[in-house]
Amino acid sequence: MIPSSAISPILIIVGVLMMQNIKYIKIDDITEAFPTFLIMFMIPFTYSIADGMAFGFIAYPIIKLVTKQKDQLSPLLIVVSSLFLIEFIIKALL
Repeated sequence: MIPSSAISPILIIVGVLMMQNIKYIKIDDITEAFPTFLIMFMIPFTYSIADGMAFGFIAYPIIKLVTKQKDQLSPLLIVVSSLFLIEFIIKALL
């Protein structure tokens, strides 16, 4: 497998590229901002771009449901976020 010393520089580059687009985040809308920042923080903490993105994909529909903005969710987004959540549950149980 690929050692973590080879993955770290890639994560740094991804972080720098993400920081260039931080100015476009709608900070006044918490339902948009929180999942975005969660993704940016979880990618380096999990050492995995896919897992970091999964946290955002799971958080986005949950926040939209809690704030009663269900009409902004597509069925495909709900399916993808559910699959990510199931993956994390299976990883935790094994």
